[in-house]
Order: sequence, then structure tokens, then C-alpha cells
Amino acid sequence: MGPQPPPAVARHLKVSEVVARQIVRDIAEQELSPSQLLDNESAMLEKYEVSRGSLREALRILESQGVITIKPGQGGGSVVAPRDPQFLGRMLALHFEVHAITYAELAAAIELLEPLMAAEAARRFTDIAEHRAEPHEGTDFHEWVYRLGGNGALTLLVGAISSIMDQHLRVNLDLDELAQGTRQAHDAIRGAIFDGDVEGARRAMAEHTGHTMTLVRQTHAELLGSIVRWL
Repeated sequence: MGPQPPPAVARHLKVSEVVARQIVRDIAEQELSPSQLLDNESAMLEKYEVSRGSLREALRILESQGVITIKPGQGGGSVVAPRDPQFLGRMLALHFEVHAITYAELAAAIELLEPLMAAEAARRFTDIAEHRAEPHEGTDFHEWVYRLGGNGALTLLVGAISSIMDQHLRVNLDLDELAQGTRQAHDAIRGAIFDGDVEGARRAMAEHTGHTMTLVRQTHAELLGSIVRWL
């Protein structure tokens, strides 16, 4: 079943939390894909040797964290959720609100991290030449750049932070105004990545992100000064 939490940690966990950890570990170790069904309830009760109440609470924990979805009715069950950074973004927003983090701090974090991701994408380009094609239809350009950077942890983190800004700004900003010049900026970033120009990619992304955040600061200073809200 894999390594278990140290005894000092496990004593402080509820049974449902221990089971939730075991289910997550099984999803990872078995490389289960999104939309794939987990074992049915009877099989999980036998496997994890817990009560029905503890198992259902474990599943609710994982559902609330965006790890699984629970489909009711015949043919339903627990299903692996899509890999979407918005789920992590929602959880982060909860903790950001508790810690009184402002949107201005998130904007600054994006300005620091996105140029780094673009630079890493350019640095790795000789190893990923097959990605020269345009991002697939429906793929966010920035997410595409993050993934080319090759660091899964940073890709997930930056994507989650960006999802908070995107979701919250969608309610508060005129996105047509933000879209001006985006195509040209994306072309410059893409070109630098394809050329393996690390500094050029970093600079182009910094200019693009900086322009966007400058516009946000000029038009929505009150929003940026406020604490992130858990939506």
C-alpha cells in the first residue's frame, strides 16, 4: 500500500482522513486517468477496512478538494476528476483569504513567475522540438508555456494562481480591453521560445504580463488592494 504517515502524524488524523490519503495514493500509483471509475463502495470497504460512514466522509473530502467527483444513481460512483488547476486555485483562495493575501500580491507573484516559466520553456526547447506547433485548440497559451517549462510543481502552482486572477477578474474587468495586443505579445513569446532565446522569452513574457497588470492597477486599484475572496 506504500509508505504510511509517521505514527506521530497518523495519531492526529481522523479515520476518514487516513482513508482519503490512501485513496489518493492509489490513484497516483495506479495512474488512474480522469473520468476513470474507482472501486465500488463494497470493494473499498473491504480494501480499506473501515466503516461505511468513514469511507463516505473520505470520499466527500476528496470531492471537496476536486480530486474526484461522485456520480449518483445506477452506473454512478466515484470518478477521478479532470486535472484542472482551478481546483487547486479554489483551495488556495480559501487559504489566501484566511491569511489576508491581497490580489496585488497575487499579481506580483504572477509577474515574477510567468517570465521564469517562459525562460525555462526556451531553455528546454531543443529537447521539446515536437511542441513547435501551435497550442491545441482550447488550450490556454499561458498554460502551454508553463508546461513547456517542464516543472510540474510550478506549472500547477502558477496555473492555480492565474486561475484565481482570471476567475475573479472576469467578473470585474472588461476583457476586451485586456485583449488588445495579446496576439502580438504571444507571437513574440512563442518566437523567442522557438529560437531557444532564454532572455528574449523572459523579457517578452515580462513585458506582456507587466502590461496586463499595469492596466489592472490603473483601472482597478481598489480590487487589487482587497483581500482575495474564496468563491
